[in-house]
Amino acid sequence: MTKKKSISKIKKWIILFLISLSIALVIRLILFQSFTVSTTSMEGSLKQGDCIFINKLGFGARMPITLLSSPFSDNYVEWLQLPYIRIPGFSGIKHNDVLLFNYPSENDCPIDKKTKYIKRCVGLPGETIEIENNIIIINSKEINNPKELQFTYRVIPNDEKLSSDFVVKYDISEGRIITDGIYDFELTTKTAEEIANDSKIKSVKILRKLTVENKYLIFPQNRKFRWNIYNIGPIKIPKKGMSIQLDSENIYLYQRIIEKYEGNTLQILDDNSILINGQKATQYNFKQNYYFVLDDNRDTGKDSRYWGFLPEDHIIGKASFIWFSINKNKSGNTRWNRILKSIE
Repeated sequence: MTKKKSISKIKKWIILFLISLSIALVIRLILFQSFTVSTTSMEGSLKQGDCIFINKLGFGARMPITLLSSPFSDNYVEWLQLPYIRIPGFSGIKHNDVLLFNYPSENDCPIDKKTKYIKRCVGLPGETIEIENNIIIINSKEINNPKELQFTYRVIPNDEKLSSDFVVKYDISEGRIITDGIYDFELTTKTAEEIANDSKIKSVKILRKLTVENKYLIFPQNRKFRWNIYNIGPIKIPKKGMSIQLDSENIYLYQRIIEKYEGNTLQILDDNSILINGQKATQYNFKQNYYFVLDDNRDTGKDSRYWGFLPEDHIIGKASFIWFSINKNKSGNTRWNRILKSIE
């Protein structure tokens, strides 16, 4: 082979590689991407080790915000950024859709470089949401929960200890020993009923956290609101173009939106009057849509009950189905029964 032919062949391979890379980038940017679940916050709907397909066509793909960055690593240059732009999608977001998004509470990096979280949407823009004794109420109507929600159950066996085989049998991925013969496990209602009928078990009962201990961790972290993870609201979820009257109480619900997500300066004066961009304000018009999201592992998750509203510009896409799954509780065994399972 002549030198000229070798150079020509190398050029062809380089061109083929660049074309393939471009196609892969376009697919990842506009159509879909993969995400691996690394926490137990969405159990039992999504398990640690689930590799899920994120559909961007439904809600519409978000265009890159940080231009000078590697699509396959965390390396980026922050000084060159574009404004938020989203390609129109074929469908909007509905109640109980599972969303992949960038975590809003991070402040030290661009939107599209924030940590990725996955949670379930329960409240849509413009709706009024309330949580009453762990029941989700939207516009005064209770909404249906997904089938595989998990709550904390106290399990007391007949003997003092449960074997590792017991944990594997019921696919328990999160829990703790309280003392000899007392366990707290995160379980679905179905699994809790199965365990209650197990001959090794004395009793199974659902638990509730002491709300006095965590009320100051709950959104909006202000003493005016005596909320807890089981009782929140009612809260009006902001919608693009919606105007809301501001007062000395609800300003704390929307303060982060006004300052951090929509780029204004805000001051609350001693007389409770409000200044936005240096001007006295009694109302505010929202610039984008917001959502309220919850974990399916309701008692241990850290979701909108703790950090508030999810801005539209942080949303990446909707979870569609599981394309692969590895069970970390069984030395990396493949969960064949979860492959191609749709996410509901």
